[in-house]
Amino acid sequence: MKWEESDWCALQIRRLLNICAAHKFLECLRAVHNLVMIAPHLTDGVGESKTKDRPWNMALHDLTSSNVEYRKLWPTELDLFRAHLVRLDPETRRLRFGRGVNDDFLENYCDTVYGLNSVVYGCFVDGTLRGVAELRLLADTWPFEAELAFSIESPWQDSGIGTELMGRALRAARNRNIGRLFMICLPENSRMRKVAKKYDARLAWHPGEIEGKLFPSHPDYFSILHEFLDDTSGFLTFMLDLRHGSEEPARKSA
Repeated sequence: MKWEESDWCALQIRRLLNICAAHKFLECLRAVHNLVMIAPHLTDGVGESKTKDRPWNMALHDLTSSNVEYRKLWPTELDLFRAHLVRLDPETRRLRFGRGVNDDFLENYCDTVYGLNSVVYGCFVDGTLRGVAELRLLADTWPFEAELAFSIESPWQDSGIGTELMGRALRAARNRNIGRLFMICLPENSRMRKVAKKYDARLAWHPGEIEGKLFPSHPDYFSILHEFLDDTSGFLTFMLDLRHGSEEPARKSA
């Protein structure tokens, strides 16, 4: 990395913060775009996949004709998360929660998501939430540990969404100094095992379940920068969608 690039990046971040403070959303989007264009050249990747996948630009062969967006879910979007879980078919529900669950269980589960020190990432396909990664802190004392779980609707499985979400969740864990991540899945959940192995998870077989352990590295300037860029871009998209949604009824009434 050249010092000129580092200085340019720091200058762009300061400019971005000033623009956001002034509520100049279009200029903010341009500044985010400039940072995103150079950021991939300053580091090897978002997560720690041994395949060196880059979640922000990896081609998804089954989704090439769709508009795909990855970002954090905000607490005000709980209804989107709830609708996503309810759309899961019985087999996907069983693999996600380890047993068959009904809609009432999912409704109650959603009410706990943002009350457990969680970070939630979502994959939106053509504007609809189709996949989610949940990072939940297990203890608030050192060394920090967390649990990682995924849910992807059946028609969008095997398309790379799980790998993308894993990279972002691992980066979030890394930036929060989480030293150990746990993943629990059923033995027949081959998709989850495949994604875990991409990130060098240590898998241990137990009666009726498989436990995966991951050990994120320490945060650095660029891991924090990439999460900041993702959050800024995602929040702006969320605000624009919210504004668009509030304008639709006005157009219809007119």
